[in-house]
Amino acid sequence: MSSLRQHYFQLLGDPLAFIAEASALLAVVDPRSIPSQEPGPPDLDALLDLIIADACVETTALLRVVAQLAPAPYAARAAEAAAQRDDPVLPWVAALNAAQVTGSATMRDVFGDGITYVFEVQAPQLPVMSMLVYVDRRRGGAVGDAFIVGQSLEAVHREIAHDPDLTDVVWSSVDQAAARGLVEAGIELSASLETPMETESWPALRALTDWVLRMLPPAQAPQQPALTAADRHRLISEFVASEEWAVTGLDVRDVTEMLIDFSINYGTGDPLEWSPRGVDDFLGWWSEHTLTDDLDDAMPEVVLMWVQFAWERKELGRRLTGDALAEVEDLVYAFAFGPEEDDYEEVDYEDDEDEPEGGTAGWANEFWFDPYDLGFRAPRIELDRDELAVAVGGDDALAALTDEPLPADEKFDLSKVPEPMYDLVTKILDHIDRGSDAYEVIDTEICTAQRRLLARAVREAPEWFAPTSKAPAAAHAICWLIGRGNDLLGPDRLLTASALEKAVGSGSGRQRAARLQELLRMPTGRGGILLGDPRLLVREVRTQLIELRDLR
Repeated sequence: MSSLRQHYFQLLGDPLAFIAEASALLAVVDPRSIPSQEPGPPDLDALLDLIIADACVETTALLRVVAQLAPAPYAARAAEAAAQRDDPVLPWVAALNAAQVTGSATMRDVFGDGITYVFEVQAPQLPVMSMLVYVDRRRGGAVGDAFIVGQSLEAVHREIAHDPDLTDVVWSSVDQAAARGLVEAGIELSASLETPMETESWPALRALTDWVLRMLPPAQAPQQPALTAADRHRLISEFVASEEWAVTGLDVRDVTEMLIDFSINYGTGDPLEWSPRGVDDFLGWWSEHTLTDDLDDAMPEVVLMWVQFAWERKELGRRLTGDALAEVEDLVYAFAFGPEEDDYEEVDYEDDEDEPEGGTAGWANEFWFDPYDLGFRAPRIELDRDELAVAVGGDDALAALTDEPLPADEKFDLSKVPEPMYDLVTKILDHIDRGSDAYEVIDTEICTAQRRLLARAVREAPEWFAPTSKAPAAAHAICWLIGRGNDLLGPDRLLTASALEKAVGSGSGRQRAARLQELLRMPTGRGGILLGDPRLLVREVRTQLIELRDLR
């Protein structure tokens, strides 16, 4: 028995596997799968010659399946060759030419990254199956994957509806002619990309997908609703009017125009469809273009607020956007200030001979601690030796550093706040206290640190408190600086960015935080945030700094 015959003999009892294998065989000789600069494998005629020459039940079944899946000229040749044989035909093989699409739907993720088209296919003697085809809307609508499952459309829908990991997926009906047009266009685009879309099952199931699409009504050409000039102007005007952009004088309109242009030209086509992946794509595009310093300064804050504005316009609730917002914030922060320094590993030296000269390996990089006995090990901000003193305000401050905790809930002296900013500072104070309450532990120390930073801002940076400032955004800036400066805010820390945003009532303070750092002349290190003042550091962080100091 030939290897071809043996392989397909084993699959005859599993129709879906047999059909999928036939599709994968056709993908090997599909010219769309072969880069133009490389010599191709034998063409489909040569493949048919091999199958026809090996006459048996298994290859007859394969010819009949190829007759359904292959392009017209080759399909006719395969059907003719099969008809000339006297081999018995399995019922499911004979029923293939009667297969019909009996239902269709789409699964669309709410952030717009992609759409999965689902087509239910039935035929007498053939197990019900559903073809799932994923169209990647952030790669121009290219087909990125396809699957075949032995389930009805209703069963697929039921499974999706009960999957807790797919709460951001919307199931809806679809016009079959429009679906065919979009998927066929996506197949051709996928093959033409400089880096073709490839997965374990794509383009292996491309011929099977083509077969299913041929069962649908004639394709309608894909259409993308155009954004009119009036709609564009209205979107930008509503966005600018919704925020306190006058506070920092950021160049909001130009950055917003770029966000919209990117969405239309390189995204999904909808300026209000944003996801962490879409933001990552935009940041990559931004980094490849030479832009002015003003635009670079404005971009992070504008991106964060535009994404939230877009989600509000799409009526996406916080249940859907909470985790996504945290991802977006982390992406923008890493782009603007550098990546988080949290990928270090503790080194255990078995004896002193393994330890490098001078004390510790990698010095501060290797120090880990579990400051509040919560069961996770959190690295402190990475410090060079010369940054240790800078982190606490100088050599004298480092020498005098103690591990005493900050006073609990230190009172804020409102009598020292100038009258023009009194109301605003009072509101900010209320919001930063909500931020400290969000911490599971040491909230009283955090409360004191945040109040101290606010008092310092009032004394040393009154220009930061513009009359048009919004208290939640300013409070978020204060909380973010204290949280980051004490290494308590971020992934796998005591508080996540999304939890802080929920507590304070705003997630838009990072650009304002950067401005406050500049006004207060706060130092910066490789980790991004050095508070430069021991009065703003909680006990556990100062304890670690003391240990490092004593190693010097």
